[in-house]
Amino acid sequence: MLIVTYFCLWGSPGTTPDGVIGNVEAAVVAYCSRSGHGSRIFPPGTITGIQFMRTSQYIQITGVLNQTGLNLDPSDSGVDVPHRHQYSSGLNATDNSTLEQVVSWNNFIGSGVFCFKLCGPLTYPNYCENRYDLIGCNYNAPAAYEAGVFESCDGELQDVVGTYTDSFGTTQTWSQPTSFANDATLPWTPRIPRSSNCVRYKSTDLFPDSLLGYQCTFFYSYGGFCWINEP
Repeated sequence: MLIVTYFCLWGSPGTTPDGVIGNVEAAVVAYCSRSGHGSRIFPPGTITGIQFMRTSQYIQITGVLNQTGLNLDPSDSGVDVPHRHQYSSGLNATDNSTLEQVVSWNNFIGSGVFCFKLCGPLTYPNYCENRYDLIGCNYNAPAAYEAGVFESCDGELQDVVGTYTDSFGTTQTWSQPTSFANDATLPWTPRIPRSSNCVRYKSTDLFPDSLLGYQCTFFYSYGGFCWINEP
């Protein structure tokens, strides 16, 4: 079972907790759970819940956080933060050691939650599309987002973003408009994919304050993530 002990999120480049991600996204800096890559470090209490989920098509990390730990305004509802395609390195889902290219990924943060999804060689559909940047984690990466829960799971695939079944049993496709009011409602509620084989941890097992400054040695340490291969 793979768990995440070393990972990074984008945050404000400022030094006070009042940044708005939509205003600073061109200048965001990395905040990580360990030192070693020249980044800032999460203050204790930043990550208050996390779920690592591995599926047949993507790896997804979702969680609950105190946004002030990233120098973001706690009331900031968030935005899609910088992303790129053809990101090099990831982990093959079959043997936990062979490196595989992450072809596309997306990342959102705001309203006290974050989500990070990484997809391998493109298949249809692409679960890491970046064209639904106005509807955040709940629709792009539906999960439980539970404070106080730190776990690693296998999971089933989510529904394709924007595709849903209406009350008449008909499959519908929703297209994101060019602008979207904060209080607008969408015509469906996203289904949270089922998880299995979950292993729960204490927060101190994953992010012990005493190990700030720890650097990956015998763990895999690619792409800003440190992966432990648990039996």
